[in-house]
Amino acid sequence: MLNEKILDITTEFCGTFNIILKGYPQYALDLNYQSLTTINLLLETLRGKTSFSDEENKYLNGCACYLAAMAHDIWAFFPGSQNLDLNLNENNEVILSTYGAKYTSEDSPYIINLTRTLKSILVSDTIMISPEYSKKLNSFENFIAPAFLGIACGFSPYGVGVWTTKKCDDLLEHTAVAVSSLATSTAQTYKKLFPLEKYGAQPELYISGLIYPPTGFEDYEYAKSALSLIKFKNKNTLDDNEFYTLSKNLARLPDPRISETGLICAVSLATADDLDLRLLLDSKLLHFDIFSAVSKIRPQLSSGNFLQVLETGELARAVNILELEKTFNLVPYIKFPSYYCQHQHLADLISALYLRNLKSALEALQELERQNKIDLDLFLQKIFIQICLGDLELAKKELEKIDLQSLPEGSPEQGFLLEFTGIIYYLEQDFKNSYNYLMRALNIPELAKSEKIIIAENISNILMASQQFDELIKFSNKLEINQLQNLNILINHCLAYLHVEDKKEFREILKNLVQKIPFDKRVFALLRMSLSMN
Repeated sequence: MLNEKILDITTEFCGTFNIILKGYPQYALDLNYQSLTTINLLLETLRGKTSFSDEENKYLNGCACYLAAMAHDIWAFFPGSQNLDLNLNENNEVILSTYGAKYTSEDSPYIINLTRTLKSILVSDTIMISPEYSKKLNSFENFIAPAFLGIACGFSPYGVGVWTTKKCDDLLEHTAVAVSSLATSTAQTYKKLFPLEKYGAQPELYISGLIYPPTGFEDYEYAKSALSLIKFKNKNTLDDNEFYTLSKNLARLPDPRISETGLICAVSLATADDLDLRLLLDSKLLHFDIFSAVSKIRPQLSSGNFLQVLETGELARAVNILELEKTFNLVPYIKFPSYYCQHQHLADLISALYLRNLKSALEALQELERQNKIDLDLFLQKIFIQICLGDLELAKKELEKIDLQSLPEGSPEQGFLLEFTGIIYYLEQDFKNSYNYLMRALNIPELAKSEKIIIAENISNILMASQQFDELIKFSNKLEINQLQNLNILINHCLAYLHVEDKKEFREILKNLVQKIPFDKRVFALLRMSLSMN
């Protein structure tokens, strides 16, 4: 039985936020599975809190009612004669319980207090999905979606009762019901957001791997979901362009598992720079190791894994892959030219840098130096690794060995020398000198666009940290003209207008960010700030 007061609370909660977020349909609270990301974003301001005001408790109970109503509708279809109850206890907490489904009885029900569950989740960095599985999340990750998956399937350890004593495999009938419901719900959201693309509107796409099992059950993260997506591609004979469109659309869905799976496949198929894809990547890079996932998925597609392609001797193809991965900032430690891949004596160095083993890479460079096989590009590469490993004093001494004036004007080597000097000053908090060197590096014509974006981001951070907001706005506008942007640069640009109280321009940039990456926590926080302004 679904208590009438629960319905009233849920209706009021949804109505309040749907009015506030009017004009932003991607955030709609419509009891759809994908809307859980909106709940996650709304709860972000309460993370880490252990005590709450009356208003916050009302807010929490609204969220708890929302989750309980969704779970109630799924549990109602579990096999067995259902005795469902969704009610408020004497402390005004939201309680969902059942007996009559598999393994339960009137003497042995399953009960979950959704209000206490939310409060427990808010103060923990580990989300429990089932008695067998929990996941440690970083501060950027969605914590509601994985917890709800366990609740929807009926094996959440946040509840008490007989279901928590069972393994996931004991409750496969429940899981099938829950996943089918969530898949249908997701397909509906996809159709609403991307009406011109038909494949993502098929519930079948989501049933096997994109929703369950949760990430982490696999040999490596996103193995099952990405391979499931590729299997769907092959079954429906999608060509690479069609699959790229589908994957990129999935990357823009709210649910973290589905969006990150789509992102992996889109990046694996990308053949050229794509600003929208780069922004999605910027938003996700702190969430999970997308580099490893892409490396493992590429061999399942036509593009191939960089190191595997390199081993086959397909140099041109390997260079193309490496250049694209530099564009998407997936290989941040390789600074020498990509055509160095052809040099067999650099194989160990390239492998170590590609796999982000900086100590092994430094050892390889030191050995090359002993053999007198190190040139200026490799010497600069060594300095960069020293900086990354925190050995700034040694890096400075090495940089002093290079005569800046002797380098060809406008050359990449000149650019890297200026950039690395600027980075050292930046790490030493000497923002004035850092700014001067990095600006000179940014104006080196032969530096790759991907490198200039990294430099531009550091300059943007310096101007923000030193509160030079007018200068930051001028700088950011020039970057936009030259298409040298990433998410952090755009957020700084947006905030700069807020600091100079130019609300019109602040909202204009924010509108663009919301359109491209609405589910980034920083973007949503800016939107809430904007909506609270007069």
